[in-house]
Parts: sequence; structure tokens; C-alpha cells
Amino acid sequence: MIEEAIQEIRELENLKEREINNAEREAAKIIAGVEDQITEMRKKVMQEVEEKAQALRREMLEKGEKEAKKIEEEFHHQAQKLESIAFSRIKDIVSQLVEEMGEEYGN
Repeated sequence: MIEEAIQEIRELENLKEREINNAEREAAKIIAGVEDQITEMRKKVMQEVEEKAQALRREMLEKGEKEAKKIEEEFHHQAQKLESIAFSRIKDIVSQLVEEMGEEYGN
């Protein structure tokens, strides 16, 4: 009777040990699956961040190009104004010099 009880206790211990081992293996599988999911999520997030960063870079480049074009157009406009003023003043100076030379050498 005592031997039967001891045998039954040993069988229960073995059963519980197998259940614990199975639970540990199952937990390890779950943990490995979760780690894989975390790795995939991390990759996905990094890819999304990179895509957003590239989109932001493109947007900044486009804004910079537009601003550069505006500045270039403004400089071109100012250069045309200065050129027009310079030609006008050159005409006035040449006319004045011709008049002065005519007065000086014409007399």
C-alpha cells in the first residue's frame, strides 16, 4: 500500500515534470515568435521612418529649389534694371561728352 502510494506520487511527479517541460517549450516557442514579431515590427518602423525622411528631404529640396528660383529671378530682374539704368546713363554721359567736345573743339 505504501509502495503503491509512493509509485503513484512518482507518476504524478513525472506527469507534472512533463507538463512543466511542455509548458516551458511552449513558452519558449511563444517568446521566439514574439521576438520575431518585434524584429519585423522594428524593420517595418525603420523602413517607414526612412521613407518619411526621404519624403521630407524631397520636400525640402523642392522648397529650396523654388526659393533659389525666386532669388535668381529677382537678381535677374534687378540686373535688367541696373543694365537699363547704366545704358541710359551712358547715353547721357556720351551726349554730354560730345556736347563738351563740340563746345571745346568747335570754337
